[in-house]
Amino acid sequence: EQELVDIVQIENPNAASPQSRLVRSPEYLVAYCRSRSRRQSRQDDADDANDDTCVQTEKQLMSKLIDDYMEVRSLYLQGRGSQDLPPFAQEQLRNHLPELTMTTTAVAATAKDDDNINDDDTNNKFWELAQIWQTLCYTIREGKQINLSSDVNEIMIDAAMMLGGPLKLPVHLEDLPPDARYEVSEMERMAQAEFLALRLDPCLDFQRLLVTHKLLPRLEMLSRMIQRERQRLENNASNGPKEKKINTFKEQPRKGAWFEGFE
Repeated sequence: EQELVDIVQIENPNAASPQSRLVRSPEYLVAYCRSRSRRQSRQDDADDANDDTCVQTEKQLMSKLIDDYMEVRSLYLQGRGSQDLPPFAQEQLRNHLPELTMTTTAVAATAKDDDNINDDDTNNKFWELAQIWQTLCYTIREGKQINLSSDVNEIMIDAAMMLGGPLKLPVHLEDLPPDARYEVSEMERMAQAEFLALRLDPCLDFQRLLVTHKLLPRLEMLSRMIQRERQRLENNASNGPKEKKINTFKEQPRKGAWFEGFE
C-alpha cells in the first residue's frame, strides 16, 4: 500500500558521490522516512480553500504559471533551447508539452467555484502539471548526459588507441594515462557546472514540492521554476544563436556520430 512520507535523512549519501557514479556503483540511496498523515495534508489544503484571500492568490499564481509555461512551450517549439534536448526528444515536444489553460488545468479551482471539484481533484491536477515540468527537466538532463557520454567515449577510445596494440573494449578510465583521465574529469566537471547553471534539476526542486504540505507554497515554488526557464530562453533568444563551443582540451570540436545533422 502506498502512502505519503517525508524524507528525514539519507542514510548512505556516499552512494551518490562522484566516485560512486564514476565506477557505476549499483548501490541505491537509503532514506529514513516519516509517515505523513494524508488527512492532515487534506486539512491543510481545505483550510486554504476556505480562505478567500488565499484562493484569489492561488488563482493569480496559476494564471501567471500557465502564461509562463505556454511561453516556454512556444519557445521550445520554435527551436529555442532545442540544443539542450536529445535529438529523439525534439520531435516529441508538442506531445510532451501539452497546451494548458485555466479551464483545462483546475489546480487553482476550489469547491467554492465548482461543486464537482474536490481537494483530491485539485491536488491531482497540480501533480499532473508538476510531472510535465519534471519530465522536461529529466529530458534536458538526459540530453546533456548523452552529449557528455559521446564526447567522453571518443576521448577514451582515442587515448586507448594511442597506447598501441589491439583495442580492448570496453575501455576503462583507470586503464588510461593520467592526462586522458584528467581530460575526462575536467569535461565531466564542466558539464556538471553547466547543467547546474540551468537550474533544471529534476530531483531536488521536486523533493521540496513533495515535502511542502500546502498548495499555495507549492504553486509559488513551481511558478518560480517555470519563470526561471522562461527568462533563460528569452535571454538566449535576445542574444541570438550561441556559437558552437570548442573543446578547450583539443584544437577541434568533438561531435559524436549519433548527432551528425543535429546542429
